[in-house]
Amino acid sequence: MSDCKRLVQKDCVSNNNKCSWNGKNCINKSKSQSKSQSKSQSQSQSKSQSQSQSDFEDSMERQSESEDASETHYKSEDKSYNDSNSSNIRHNKGLKVKSASQSRKNDIKEFTKKIQTRRKRRKTLKEIQKYMEERNLEDREAKYLTTICSNAGECMALGKELDTIRKFFNGFTDFKYVIDTESVGSASANGFVIKLTYEKSHYKSYAILKSSQQTNSDNLVYEYAVGQFINKQCKIFPCFLETYGLYFYNGGEFLNKFKTKPKHLTKDDLITSLQFQKDINYSMACIRASLASILIQDIDKPITLKKLITTNIRNAKFTDTLLYILLQVYYPLSMLANKFTHYDLHSSNVLIYELPKDQHIEYEFTDSDNNTFKFNTRYIVKLIDYGRAYFYDSDTNNSLAIYNSVCALPICNRQNGKKENKCGESMGFTYFIGDEKNKKLFEYMKKVEEKYIGRELTKTEEEAIYKELFEEELKNNNFIHTNGPNISHDLRLLDTIKHYYYYINDSYDGSKENSKDRGKIIKKRKSMYYENMPRYMKELFDKIKYDGRYGTEEIGNPTDSKIVNVTQLYKELLKLVQLSSIKRSNTFDFKNSRLIGKLKMDGRTPMEFIST
Repeated sequence: MSDCKRLVQKDCVSNNNKCSWNGKNCINKSKSQSKSQSKSQSQSQSKSQSQSQSDFEDSMERQSESEDASETHYKSEDKSYNDSNSSNIRHNKGLKVKSASQSRKNDIKEFTKKIQTRRKRRKTLKEIQKYMEERNLEDREAKYLTTICSNAGECMALGKELDTIRKFFNGFTDFKYVIDTESVGSASANGFVIKLTYEKSHYKSYAILKSSQQTNSDNLVYEYAVGQFINKQCKIFPCFLETYGLYFYNGGEFLNKFKTKPKHLTKDDLITSLQFQKDINYSMACIRASLASILIQDIDKPITLKKLITTNIRNAKFTDTLLYILLQVYYPLSMLANKFTHYDLHSSNVLIYELPKDQHIEYEFTDSDNNTFKFNTRYIVKLIDYGRAYFYDSDTNNSLAIYNSVCALPICNRQNGKKENKCGESMGFTYFIGDEKNKKLFEYMKKVEEKYIGRELTKTEEEAIYKELFEEELKNNNFIHTNGPNISHDLRLLDTIKHYYYYINDSYDGSKENSKDRGKIIKKRKSMYYENMPRYMKELFDKIKYDGRYGTEEIGNPTDSKIVNVTQLYKELLKLVQLSSIKRSNTFDFKNSRLIGKLKMDGRTPMEFIST
């Protein structure tokens, strides 16, 4: 049996004639002595000391190989090592190691710190790499957009790269890339508008934040719902603007700040003041009607049709251009006649995007009769303000279904101050006529029967009185019936334009906000502008039948030569632009202009812009 007592390691034990320590062979001193008999005692001791030192260093090396171990693991292992190492130091008097335990702790602490620093550096490098990759991707996307679409406003006006631009700015709804704000026009009774400028990687785009300010203003939650239907039409027709998002202000103080100080609001102001709505909640639409806000697509520097006409009213040739503008309005309205009625279509609700004077596009469209037509233009039409519009998307998503949902909510039937409030009538759902209003009319009819007739009505008399009362209600609402279509109502735009040319000093644009201008009509006699316009335009104006200033009753099938609905007007405009003189003029006017692309649509599938 081996003598293990004289070995360097104190805890060595004898096992099968071998000495071991923690599962490892110990150094047998007798063998060491037999190998070094030719050497002096001092050399033997020096070698023993050197071997011990080597063992210690080997142990350090083995410990340092576990670089990614946790600090707890090191501390635990260090305790075991220090216990045994202390004994070795006491036993091996020749080996002098100053504060080995403390030194070992410092080594481990320093090593752990290096590991943590290295890991933090790797994490930082990964974050920097990720940021650079994202930044490079943003730069590549911006470069791509700049190459194919240097002007975002122009591309949006043409319906070009809409999805790409929207995605590039995260849908515009989180305000992350807003760099500036400014007021558009002045606040009206219906609300106020702020233009937002977005910039990412030096690429700019714009959006409009439209806010309400009165409970009985046109309900912006409903307008947002109409906007979701319109978003589908934006892919098919270029005359509509997308609706991006719905918000509620977090309180009246935030709304007042935006109303009174709309310039240079920060993105933090927008984020903290407005709460984005993922879904439509009609209870909230009634409760917080005055705090609603919607985000809408904007085109850079548009002008209203009113301004364009009044600027060019002395120019007799402008009427040719006006025909093509009207065709851009009434082609889609005729295609959507049974699914959409704007109900507030006047010249201030038609925006015009004007291409540079040396550029134009070819506008090509196919109608419901599969006839294809095309013309040159540098004016792109956009219809805005859908707060009173009727739409039908499906049996469950349409104006009437929304109205019935509102009527079923107790909060939307709560009295609003002194005003009676049935089905959100005083909460922005003013122009709906549904079961509740029909019931009110019926009750009023009964009072008429009791007061003036004093006898039971026949069914024929009852229907006649009811019809008269219903029509009277419609007249009071300017024939606006939001939960039903009216294919005649949107002739209002042409009727408004007619007044610009027909009557002296009539600057009224057909909007209620400017109704004070109505008093400027001195006499209803034809002006010099009317006298100077082409005959075809005079005939077009004379054919229009429009009973009211703000609306007219629906006439589906005319009995005379009058134009009474949008489908008829579209067909009449089509006849005029096919006149040889107008076609020649359209070709000649763009002889020295550069064709930048062709805009094609068929009214059923997504439109296409082909750059040239």
